[in-house]
Amino acid sequence: MKVGGRTLRKWFGEADLTLLTKALREDTSGWVVPGDASASALVVDQLRADRPMGRALDVRFPELQGRIGRRVIVDWIKRGMPSTR
Repeated sequence: MKVGGRTLRKWFGEADLTLLTKALREDTSGWVVPGDASASALVVDQLRADRPMGRALDVRFPELQGRIGRRVIVDWIKRGMPSTR
């Protein structure tokens, strides 16, 4: 999966993930459909519990006030992908 010409692996290697959220907001590939997580390929194809990314994010993150990573992404998409800054 590429966003803004880079793989997610490369994006997650960045110290500042707000650059990834910005790239996702600007991307027109259909990976993310603002306001509609169920139509977003990122959720449907990558964040499923049986996929490596889904499994990696299916935990509670202390940095996110104990929220589950997958849920945070789905909720962000449902809210229309607001800026994280």
